[in-house]
Amino acid sequence: MRLGTIATVFGLALVCLAASQPARAETGLDPDTTDCIRSNAAKVSATIPDLDKAVTFLVEKVCAEPLAYANAARIKARQEVLAQNLQTLCADADKPITPKTGSDADTRQTKDTTNYLCRLRQTNAFRTPDDAPPTLVGAPPAAAISLAARLLIDIRASHSNPDRQR
Repeated sequence: MRLGTIATVFGLALVCLAASQPARAETGLDPDTTDCIRSNAAKVSATIPDLDKAVTFLVEKVCAEPLAYANAARIKARQEVLAQNLQTLCADADKPITPKTGSDADTRQTKDTTNYLCRLRQTNAFRTPDDAPPTLVGAPPAAAISLAARLLIDIRASHSNPDRQR
């Protein structure tokens, strides 16, 4: 009996811990995007009868701005990693390259490529300007589509079956 009580307490503790985590842990999305989808799902559901069109409209139109800002943050983080890697590469550019395999031509090509990348780095060619407007590049994240679809389905199911508990 005591083991069952301990398991129940442990289970409740896990549920409380999971409930206290931010929206990102739940959906993999940033909190602004999650909030946008959650706060607009009912309005979109009420105005667009087709589920596919409603999901697309909610994610790609209504919540495009927070998705674009999250996308810009991801791109900036990747660029910072690239810049750091390039800085390390360029710091070592003057050191002779010892070929592990291949010919001297391969070594020269590697050295030429390294020098070219280092010159590009000096011109900030790899950096997006800080004042560039954020854009949603490519398809929206699957987590956003999934969250929107689940919310819209739940809303529609609750309207079609008023006795259903959420």
